[in-house]
Amino acid sequence: MKVKKTIPIAIGAIVILGIILSVYTSGILTTQPPTKITNNLGGTSNNLDDNLTGSELTSTNIGVYIDAAATINCTNISWGSPNPGDSINQTVYIKNTGNSTEQLSLTATNWNPTIANSFLTLTWDKEGYSLLPGTVVPATLTLTVASETGSLTTFSFDINISGTS
Repeated sequence: MKVKKTIPIAIGAIVILGIILSVYTSGILTTQPPTKITNNLGGTSNNLDDNLTGSELTSTNIGVYIDAAATINCTNISWGSPNPGDSINQTVYIKNTGNSTEQLSLTATNWNPTIANSFLTLTWDKEGYSLLPGTVVPATLTLTVASETGSLTTFSFDINISGTS
C-alpha cells in the first residue's frame, strides 16, 4: 500500500515541476534583448580604399586616415554589433592633398541589403566644411540604428567622401 501512495505523489511532483519549468522558460524566451545587428565584416566589407564591395572612398585630393598625423590610410570602419536604437561614432582624419580649398561632402551608397538604408543612417560633422590645402581635420562619422530594424541582421555600404573646389 505504501508503494501505491508514493507513485501518484511522485507523478504529481513531476507534473508540477514540469509546469514550473515551462512557465520559467516561457519568461526567459519573452524577455530576451532584441536581436543585435552585426555589420558584414568579411572580405572587403567597409573598406574605404578599394572599388570592390564594402565601404568605398571616392574622392579627389582628399585623404582619409586613422591617425591625426595623416600617415596611416583608413582601410576599414567597423561598426561592431549595434543594437536597435544605438548610435555609433567613429573618428577618421580628413586631409586635403590638393592645391585648392575643398568643400567636403559625404554620401552613403550601395547599401546591402538595399533595405538597410531604411533602418540605418550615416552622418558626419564635416558636411560643407572648407578644408584648406595640406590641412588635416578630425571627422566624426555617426551610424544611427532605428529602434525597429525588421529582419536586418547584416549590412554593408559604400562611404563616398568628396571635395569640391
